[in-house]
Amino acid sequence: MPPGLIRRALEMSGGGCAAVNRSHSLPVTLGTSTVNLPAPPQFDTEFLPLSIPYKIDQDYEDYGREAVDKVKLGREAYEHIAGPSCRQLDGYNGYNISVEEMLDCTTVQCSYAKPENWIPNAEDMYFEVDSKYYLSGLSDHSSSGGWKQTFAPILHGTVQGSIDNDNNPWIDSEELQRESGVAFHPACFELYRIVSEDTFRTVNVDGLVQLRNNCCTSNKIFCEWGDDVDCCKEQCWQHFPDSEYLVANPIFIPGFRDICENALQIDKDFDVQRSAFSQRGWHRKQLGSADPFLRLPTELVQNVVSYLNSREIASIRLASHAFEHLPISLWHRLILAEMPFIYEARCKDVTPYAWASQDVNML
Repeated sequence: MPPGLIRRALEMSGGGCAAVNRSHSLPVTLGTSTVNLPAPPQFDTEFLPLSIPYKIDQDYEDYGREAVDKVKLGREAYEHIAGPSCRQLDGYNGYNISVEEMLDCTTVQCSYAKPENWIPNAEDMYFEVDSKYYLSGLSDHSSSGGWKQTFAPILHGTVQGSIDNDNNPWIDSEELQRESGVAFHPACFELYRIVSEDTFRTVNVDGLVQLRNNCCTSNKIFCEWGDDVDCCKEQCWQHFPDSEYLVANPIFIPGFRDICENALQIDKDFDVQRSAFSQRGWHRKQLGSADPFLRLPTELVQNVVSYLNSREIASIRLASHAFEHLPISLWHRLILAEMPFIYEARCKDVTPYAWASQDVNML
């Protein structure tokens, strides 16, 4: 559909949303304002808003079975173009988060128990060899009930399988737990892989599955998910505004490479031992002040700084001129200590595991 037509549709809706007929590319506004707009056209049929709830019982109660069925069947003929103020909960607003930022947010991979006749494949990851579990292929969009999830490519004969995570008390037997896969996003599993290798020197898949099993058979909590997750994780995910960060890909971050490249210094005379700060003016009163740190050699000043965090360093630089100039190399330690999520700063090889960079729609 032409971008100009989309903009026109949104302008007509007063910043709300527009429903665009895919076959005719003509906008049908779902206006949130009628100020200075022409009188709406008259139609010989009934139109329902695209924002009608999906909950079947409420749909039938509010609109009637026939009306709801008609809307659901005809809904595929229209594309929902969100405006800046769209409050539709069936998806995230593109004004708040881009498709690129949500890369693979619906991609699913699972860990399944190995059968007794399990045979290694060339595609297996190194940690699958000694683990009791193996990785499935990829799937797009997990089913609501977790049944008959289809995977591609077919690994170890797994075409379909059931999936469950920590909130299913029904998989309370060892047999059910073996049949049910532990589902995760490949990008999230990549973070687990990095942390696990840092902690255990290997990827502890068995521990991850056991944690899921323990949470399903007891009152233990997998982790504190936070208020936003608790609000959104209904039977079908609720896309509340300001929770967009929950679906952002933590591995492939648009613009992150540009930020890093713009911060690079490639001058031949660049030295990490140089000061990271420019020269400040000294007042005569300050020059004559009794600052005990000014008596310390540079080595001891830097040794003192090595015990401080960034906030404490900022404070001591205001209190003493002895800490006015600190080497650039100091910030490498601070990034490692205070920003562990920037694992690229400490990992020699930041190449994601194979499945984290695969497009499920191309398999």
